[in-house]
Amino acid sequence: MNKDQLLKVIESTIVSISASIPIAATFATGYTEYRNSLQERNVKEIIYTLFKSLKSLEERVDKEYLKSGDFKSLTMKVCLHGMDEIHEEKRKYLSYFLANSCVVENSKDLIKNSVLETLMRLSKFDLIVLNVLFEGVKGDFGEVIRGKKKFDLNFAFLIFEESYVTGLLPQYNELDIRITLHYLESIGVIENAISRTFNRNFSIDIDDYLRSKRLDEIMNRILELQSSLMTTNKKIELRELEKEQKELVGFNNQIEKNYNKPYIITSLGVKVLDYISMIE
Repeated sequence: MNKDQLLKVIESTIVSISASIPIAATFATGYTEYRNSLQERNVKEIIYTLFKSLKSLEERVDKEYLKSGDFKSLTMKVCLHGMDEIHEEKRKYLSYFLANSCVVENSKDLIKNSVLETLMRLSKFDLIVLNVLFEGVKGDFGEVIRGKKKFDLNFAFLIFEESYVTGLLPQYNELDIRITLHYLESIGVIENAISRTFNRNFSIDIDDYLRSKRLDEIMNRILELQSSLMTTNKKIELRELEKEQKELVGFNNQIEKNYNKPYIITSLGVKVLDYISMIE
């Protein structure tokens, strides 16, 4: 089922049930308006912002690429996605992506489609968090969010922790920010800095390993004791082991609770930010 067929099914279903379910009629009116008006407006806005940006970039634009099938294909993909995008900021970023793809230094970039696919998976809030990660280091991340400043690649490869990011965005829910960071990691625009060898505290790794090893030993011994004939000494040993097990598990839980996952931006993350930066 393609998009047009899906829209027809939705609309016909709404119409068929509106007589028996009055609230459906209200939704049907709004939905038809959305399809007929808002989508067209969104596409026009994307194209207008694109060519307004290209005007300011005129001396840097690769005119041959602008006429190419590749650029037309990118434009179609952007408009198909952008016509359903409800956030103005996200539609603006899509236009900036198209404009930046035309400049000489990007026109032959082979990963433009990968950047676009990634951008389409990012919500307005995802992009706010991604921008803040690095602009926040300089204390002027708001300038990028408001589209007044271009992302600076020189500040890209920095390590930051979850608590640092939540501190930069006190107006948002902390859990939402942490979940967003995990999502950004899952799609490859940031990564866990622990996977890198630099700035790694190996003494912490060793402590974690020793605690894990001791917990395994305790569990195995507890199972041995529980499956054997109990004596007074074995009962005493079992109680002591269970107490130690409880303390180690509690300690691990506290570490997990207080753990601040360290992140760094990936090359893909840098590319996404660069392609949606304000045109200068």
